[in-house]
Amino acid sequence: MIKNIIFIISMACYSSAYAQALSPIDNHPLSLSEVLNIAAKQDYQQQSISAQVTQIKSNATKAGALADPVVSLNLQNLPTDSMSLKQEAMTQLKLGFSQKFNAGDSLHYQKQQLLNQADSKQFSLGIREKQRQQNLKTLWLQLTNINKKISQTKQLLTKNHQLKKQMLTNLTVNKANQNVIFQIEIYSAQISNALTALKLQQSTAVSSLANWIGNAAYRPLALSYPDWTFKPQTHWNWTQQAQRLRAHPEIQQQQALLASAKDIVNIAKQKYHPQWALNVGYGHRQDASNNAPRSDTLSVGVSMSVPLFTSNRQDQGLLAAKSGVVMQRNQLQDALRGLTARWVQAQQAVELQQQQLQQYTQTILPTAQQATALIKQNYLTGNASYQQLIKSQMDLLNLNNQFSDAQAALYIALAHLQYFNIK
Repeated sequence: MIKNIIFIISMACYSSAYAQALSPIDNHPLSLSEVLNIAAKQDYQQQSISAQVTQIKSNATKAGALADPVVSLNLQNLPTDSMSLKQEAMTQLKLGFSQKFNAGDSLHYQKQQLLNQADSKQFSLGIREKQRQQNLKTLWLQLTNINKKISQTKQLLTKNHQLKKQMLTNLTVNKANQNVIFQIEIYSAQISNALTALKLQQSTAVSSLANWIGNAAYRPLALSYPDWTFKPQTHWNWTQQAQRLRAHPEIQQQQALLASAKDIVNIAKQKYHPQWALNVGYGHRQDASNNAPRSDTLSVGVSMSVPLFTSNRQDQGLLAAKSGVVMQRNQLQDALRGLTARWVQAQQAVELQQQQLQQYTQTILPTAQQATALIKQNYLTGNASYQQLIKSQMDLLNLNNQFSDAQAALYIALAHLQYFNIK
């Protein structure tokens, strides 16, 4: 009985602790900066890349070190007829030591090549950070847009319900009034259907956000458009921008890979140098059977490789390494050209989105609002049909949604342009 009580209490405590772990302690609405910070702390792929950098640097230290020396202990020239250590003068217990030395400065270049690989991985962390921020900002802006459109749709649905209530109050046996009621019902159903579609988009965007910040995505969000400014560059130079973008992580990563390829060339050049080995041996001999002393022996030797067949080995290895440098240099130039072109496209996209948004605010929306207000006034005075009122309100809703999309597209274009910023 006591064991059961203890078990029940322990399970209750565990359930309480588990519930607290799942539920957020602070339930205040998250801002965009807080979302970015949470995602940075929970970016397991970035943590994995950091571990890779540490791994490669450790391998670089190992690659730059000499091979372990070899120590041997041998019993040499033991007579098989007596197995005596004193019978033959050549019988000895020999302690040997050998050390290999790599060709030329190959150890230095092997270490440097791996360090440059680690640098390329390190720069990929900067790329990952920029991509993460761009994706999160895009999701935030999409959710802000959806939230705004949901609010607009709900307002229209409320107005339609109020109109329906008014019509039901004034309902007579007039058949025309009954047809209007049916039209209001259909119109309300269409608006509700549009609202459901928006909520589905919202759910999808929140799920995408949860891929970055987990359970925090389902907390309240302080959705709003950021206070970003944009200064259009009326005069810009391709060469200057390409030079500026050389400090971008994408290009720095390619530069590190080029340096690594050059190290491989230097490693290939070291293959023309011989490899060396030092061998030292000390032999201990027993005194003779008549107790005559025998001297110990010391042997020292040096061995080296002789690169004779260079045309099939070293020459081909060097040619392959040089081809790798040419390939990586071309990849660097291609990456720089592509990054510069993407910057130009992002710059132009922001300018065009600004123009589109200006057309909505200055012409399209004010005209549509005036037209809808006029039709509503005519409807109340009996000079317009309910179908005309429905069409004008639906057109205005669609235009407001288009304006929201244009506004979100502008901020998304700004977020994309921020990807090219240099710290």
